[in-house]
Amino acid sequence: MLLRSSMPPALPKDEKHLLFYQELYEKSNKIYAYIGEWHTHPENIPNYSYIDENNWKKIGRIMNGGNQYHIIVGIMEIGIWLYNADLKIIRKVSSIEWKRIEQDETFY
Repeated sequence: MLLRSSMPPALPKDEKHLLFYQELYEKSNKIYAYIGEWHTHPENIPNYSYIDENNWKKIGRIMNGGNQYHIIVGIMEIGIWLYNADLKIIRKVSSIEWKRIEQDETFY
């Protein structure tokens, strides 16, 4: 998941995040790596947007391929997409309807 970082201001925010993760990946002996991100959409059944797709492709180019998982939380459903940057394919791998999530009453 993406975190805010303090990278050089000349880079766009997404590139700052990616450089942060590339550096973390190298410094951790390739243990920690970018696997994806999450955000919300103000729609009942979320779908990725043109902006999302472009960002995922850009991340794939900068990270030299691989798989990314992206979670989009909507009003009635949570969707999970896989972007394969090597094949440039996006596919929805799962969705969860909010009403099917059981709430543990003892938690509240």
